[in-house]
Amino acid sequence: MISADDKIEIFQLIVAKEYRQALVLLDAMIARDGASEEWLRLKARCLLGLDDFDAASELYNRMLEKGAACSAAARGEAALLLGQNSAACTFFEQAGAANLGDDGLLLAAAGSYLSGRIVTCIHYLGVYFKSGADWDEDDPIDLVLQQVLARHEFYDFEQIYLDVQESVLESVENPRNRWFSINIPVYELYTASTPAKQRQRAQALAAILSPQQKIEFSGATQQLQKILQDFAASEEDARFGLESLKLLHESNWSELAKLVLAMQLEHLKEFSERFALTQERIAQSSLQQIIPLLPLRLAMALMVLYAIADSEDRLLQRMVQEIEGDILAGLIQLAFQAFYVEIDRAGGV
Repeated sequence: MISADDKIEIFQLIVAKEYRQALVLLDAMIARDGASEEWLRLKARCLLGLDDFDAASELYNRMLEKGAACSAAARGEAALLLGQNSAACTFFEQAGAANLGDDGLLLAAAGSYLSGRIVTCIHYLGVYFKSGADWDEDDPIDLVLQQVLARHEFYDFEQIYLDVQESVLESVENPRNRWFSINIPVYELYTASTPAKQRQRAQALAAILSPQQKIEFSGATQQLQKILQDFAASEEDARFGLESLKLLHESNWSELAKLVLAMQLEHLKEFSERFALTQERIAQSSLQQIIPLLPLRLAMALMVLYAIADSEDRLLQRMVQEIEGDILAGLIQLAFQAFYVEIDRAGGV
């Protein structure tokens, strides 16, 4: 069993980023006391700090192989790191929020975040703060979080963390960190002073909406037209397709975005359970209330459509620059794709 003094010494070494020294101490303890869940987790985190993902994965696989001999929280961490997010969430649920400990609660929140269940993520973070915990980026758990969350996701997760912190510890009724962080890239697009800056900022938005795809905005109007023609040819969505094609040909971007936004909000109700929401909650909430409860790409898709659709709100925020048609067409197209990719991903498709 790892003693309290040993854990303090290892923790201090990891905080100081002295991962190799921490590993020497851990290996000496293994030789003395044998393997345990506790040292496996600490050693795996040290290996992550050294960017030795393969060696860390081997240890996490050993934890899963131990089965019930390892706690559900430890197996949840292992599954999360190995990319088995659904299994990780199941392990965290089996353990129960009250039994996860501070590290487990943060990882359960991250697992829920990756599943698109932001409401569940918020729940775990609420329990975390009520326990008196506080996430320090020098904490060893940060090594796991930075591994499982991509750069945009990590920053977004931090904004949710700040919102819950303000809500639980400061009794703020409507914290807005995440709302503003999602709005900022759109604001920066509409305040870009030159066409070159517009394209640069549109690319930054595209990187969030479609991180695996290199976007070229030239010719985007024609690509969007093909998507809308498919809708028009569909028996179920013909009316939407024909109306949207008419608006596209008129370059009426505001009304087109409004039409797409309305359709996506209706579809969101249909798939609400995938995001730990209800149809009633979506129907009774404003867009400003719903967006922070959705996975990042889906939230950004709705934010982009909302910004294009609502010229009055843009004026209130002094977002007054005119945007090239191909850029707007490209962003509407990406909002289409991102929305349904997230719907499918949350459903395990």
